[in-house]
Order: sequence, then C-alpha cells, then structure tokens
Amino acid sequence: MNKILTFFLTIIVVCNSSGALAATKIVAIVDGTPITSHQLDKFRKVITFLHRSQSLTSISDSELTTIALEALIDRVIFLNEAKRYGIEASEDEINQFIAMEEKAINLPDQYFKYAIKEAEVSYDAFMMFYEVRVIISKINRMLAKSTNRNIVDLLLLSTKPTEVKFLVASSTNTSNNYKKLLVLRSKISCNVDAKEYANLAEVKCITKDLNDINTHDRVILESMKENSSSRIIESDNNILKFFHLCSREVKNVTEQEHNDLVNKVFSNQVNMELNKFRNKLLGRAYIKVFI
Repeated sequence: MNKILTFFLTIIVVCNSSGALAATKIVAIVDGTPITSHQLDKFRKVITFLHRSQSLTSISDSELTTIALEALIDRVIFLNEAKRYGIEASEDEINQFIAMEEKAINLPDQYFKYAIKEAEVSYDAFMMFYEVRVIISKINRMLAKSTNRNIVDLLLLSTKPTEVKFLVASSTNTSNNYKKLLVLRSKISCNVDAKEYANLAEVKCITKDLNDINTHDRVILESMKENSSSRIIESDNNILKFFHLCSREVKNVTEQEHNDLVNKVFSNQVNMELNKFRNKLLGRAYIKVFI
C-alpha cells in the first residue's frame, strides 16, 4: 500500500514539475545563470511602463522582447562584475535614483511607486531593473575616475550659440588656483592676453561658424543645446580641453554647480567608455539565447 501511494505521489510531483517547466521556459543562459520566460515577461512589462511614461511613440513586440532580454543579460554581467569591485546598490540608493529620474522627466515625486500598481507591474522586477541602473551609474563613476583622474577644476565660459570657446583646464588642486580661474573667466575675450595664467590654463577662442570646425569636434558641439555642457577632450600634452556652449553670462560657480557640471561633461565620454566596457564583458561572457 505504501509503495503504491509513493508511486502515485511521485507521478503527481513529476507532472507538476513538468507543468511548471512548460510554463517557465529558459530563454537564455548567461555565465551559468538562467534567464526564464517569467523574468522576461516581467521585464517586458517594466520597459513597456517606462516607455509609455516617457514617450508617445509605440514600440513593437519584437523590439520590446529584445530590449527586455538585453536588460536581463546586462543585469547578470554587470552584477557579476560589480561583485569584483565590491559595488552594491542599496534600496535607498535605488529609490534616490528613481526620484532623480522622475524629476528629470518632470514627473511628481513617487509617481512610479503608485503608477506601477495601476499598471500591474511587478514591484520586485521594477526594483531589479533600477538596481542595475544604479550599479551601472557607479561603474560609470569608476570609469570616469580612472579615465579622468587628473581633472580637478572646470570653468564655465559664456559664448554665443554659434561660437565656441575652448578652455584648457589645469589639473592643479588648490583653492588659490581656482580663484585665478575665476579671475581669468572675467577677462576672457577673443583678444585677451592670458600669458599671466599660462601655467594654469590656456584659452583658445573660435568664432567661426560651426561648419568650419573639424568634424570630430563639430559632432560633439552640434549635439549640445544652449546652456549645456559636453565632453572633455584630452590633448596630446595631457591638458584638457573643455567644451561649453552657453547663451547667457554665468557669474558664479558654486560647489554644487561645479559638481553638477563635472557629472554633465563626463556623460558623453563615460558613456563611450561604458559601451567599450560592456562590449568587453559581453565578449568574454558565455551567453546562449534560445529565442
């Protein structure tokens, strides 16, 4: 009797397990970590929700699947890499990142928290998605430090939208030098003699039409809006050229503005470094996709 009961229980367990496997298929394996169809569906909902929150354009089903799968693959490779550097993302950091993104796209505070409930988006999947965003932002900062470890002071320059001024910034870290930079800013014009500050900074002004500037620099500058900053270019002598396009006079630079500016001007350069870093991780990872 016990043997018969055990036999039927075994059949029930096997059938249930087979049903669960059928419902949740493995769609990819990344370095031994399986990605399931259940996870993919949850990430598809997260991405659909975020896309509708930020855009009026539609997204195709195949494109949605591709984006969700790439996000899940990125999650595995970046979390694995983050462990090597001791990088983690706390719940507070994730919530702060979400709040920052809400503010950036002019949404009310905690909008996502309540909107995902109405959209029937998994809270856990939503937090998992943003956990990776925080991890990537920390890796971004790590790349910025390793790529630009000599950058200390940056200076805002006022120009007309069709003009460009270059500032080559010093890597000397003293408050006295920063004051000199502020003084230098007040004197900058196309015919100023900046020899007094030759050991600190070199000023190059370009008043040509943007079409006359070399293609590499023009692509950067044309991607900028008025009152915005772009990337830092390192010259051959390890001094840094700083691009800034502005249509209004900037009188003072507070510490917070300085820090915000540093984050902005690094964004393009670090994103390129991050893409290289990501491609390197993808290149050495074992990835098998079944869909």
